[in-house]
Amino acid sequence: MNPKTDKLDLRVQRTRKLLFDALLLLIKEKGFESINVKNICDRALVHRTTFYKHYEDKYDLLYQGARTMFDQLSSTVNFPDITPESVSSGIVPTHLISLFHHAAEHKEFYQMMLNIYHNNIFNRMLKTYLVERSLYRLQYGTLNDKKPKIPHLIIARFSVGAVSDTLTWWLEKNMPYTPEEMANYMASLLGYGIFHAYGLTTENTKIRLKPDLNDH
Repeated sequence: MNPKTDKLDLRVQRTRKLLFDALLLLIKEKGFESINVKNICDRALVHRTTFYKHYEDKYDLLYQGARTMFDQLSSTVNFPDITPESVSSGIVPTHLISLFHHAAEHKEFYQMMLNIYHNNIFNRMLKTYLVERSLYRLQYGTLNDKKPKIPHLIIARFSVGAVSDTLTWWLEKNMPYTPEEMANYMASLLGYGIFHAYGLTTENTKIRLKPDLNDH
């Protein structure tokens, strides 16, 4: 290991984090289109020459920052197979728990990327990734020998759309349920839907619903 290189890498990471955090704050205050590089550098207390050592422009900063966040999420996600046993057992898929935990940890980022600035690279990467992984599980998992009544792609896109929209609502409402509860609710709802699409039944599936006292 090279101490000088490690120190430089930490400095680079710190600079990039300062710039991306500044960008997110400015997007929240005035919208992306109104921001320029000078605004970002002034907020981050980083010189413009330093900015251009790392990024071409504000679009590059947004893309690289979103890419880093997406890579961080995808490295923690494990997609288990979909089986009748996994649904009926009430075991919540780990990828849903990871997603809601990551969103809770980076709440402002997710709120901005999924809602305020919804047509952005992170949102597209997230949905594309989840759709691709869902398709893979449907086509090559335990159910691959069964033909669904609904095309795989529609099942995958519907599931991802439901999770994305519910995740956005959950963040807007200041996370009224825990990440584990949200993952459980989504798994229960989607599990029933997927097995219905295959003409299967899941008797005795465990759904532990929490009363919505505040009628969110």
